[in-house]
Amino acid sequence: MDPLQELLAQADQRPTLPDMLFRIEAELNNPKSDLSHIAEMIALDPVMTGHLLRMANSASFGGASA
Repeated sequence: MDPLQELLAQADQRPTLPDMLFRIEAELNNPKSDLSHIAEMIALDPVMTGHLLRMANSASFGGASA
C-alpha cells in the first residue's frame, strides 16, 4: 500500500475538531460578535474550557510563576 492510501485508510481514526470550535471561530471572525456570547459558547464545552485554562496558565502566557 502506498503512503497516500495508508494515510487515507487512517483518516477515519484521526480525531476530528469539534463543531463548537468552528462555531466559535465564526463568532470571532464576526465583527458584530459579543465577547460574552463567545465566553458562553466556550463554557458549554468543558474540554475546550480546560485546554484554554491550561494555556492561559502556562508560562508562555505569563500565567505560571516560576
